[in-house]
Formats: sequence, C-alpha cells, structure tokens
Amino acid sequence: MNLQILPMIRYAVASGLHVTTSTNGHFLDLREKCEEIVHSGLQYLIFALDGADQETINRFRKGADFNTITRCISLLQETKKTLGSKTPVVELQFIVMKHNEHQKAQMRHLAGQLGLDVYCEKCVWIDGQNPDFKKLAQDFLPTNLVSSRYMRDENGSVAMKG
Repeated sequence: MNLQILPMIRYAVASGLHVTTSTNGHFLDLREKCEEIVHSGLQYLIFALDGADQETINRFRKGADFNTITRCISLLQETKKTLGSKTPVVELQFIVMKHNEHQKAQMRHLAGQLGLDVYCEKCVWIDGQNPDFKKLAQDFLPTNLVSSRYMRDENGSVAMKG
C-alpha cells in the first residue's frame, strides 16, 4: 500500500475529484484506520474477495486471509455507522473463475451479511492476445460464460466476444 494514500485521497477530494479505490482489505484492521478512510472523503471502496472461504481464495490470491478481510470489512461498516457516514460506498467484488464459480450464491449471501452497499460479480479477464490464451482460458474461465466477455464456438474453443 502507498503510505501516502490518505493524503492523496484527501487532496483529490478537495480538488473536486470523485475517488474510487480497491483493496484486499488487510490494512483496515484498526478502527482508527477505518476512521481515517471515512474522514478522507473517499467516495467508493472496492474489496476484492474471490472466494467464500480460505481454501478458495488461496487458489488465486496468495497471502490473502479470509477472516481478516471479512473482519476488516465489518469494522469499516461499523465505523461508517458510528460516524453517521454513507461514504465510502463499499462494494464486494467477486472475480468469477473456474475454481470459485460454485460459490456465487455464498458470496451474494456474504455481501448481505456484511451489510455492503454493492455486490459485483465479474468474470476473470484473460488477454486475448496472450500466446497462452487457450490454456489460461481452460484453466481459469468459469463454465458459464453467458455474462462474460468470452464465448465458446461450435468446437468448444473459447474466444473474445465481438
């Protein structure tokens, strides 16, 4: 994390900019840090959490701790409530991949339990120009591509839409 993130956010907000950032959530482990985030004027904060349990998030985000992330999200939500602030709007972003697509309902439920403002599912992105695209698509893309930027052709090969 950039140690100057909060002064940067305050400066951008004071300059009239709308500020959004994302995090894995590990740094919001103290109420004082959460208060600083709320007081900074940050308008939108995305928590990236790609699984509903430790085993699943370990597959893609090395070093991430499920309990720490959910505890930090709860602490930020409690802090916002205590301070009477509606900001930052907090989003839980779930990057859907082959290994976690079975947890979509659990993640939606978790977002509700945590009292989050927004829940967002996104399909993992793979660069279509990558020479290993087909292998990466096979390894990472979820089975259901309906609401993704990818499609399967009549041979079952994956390609970018459009």
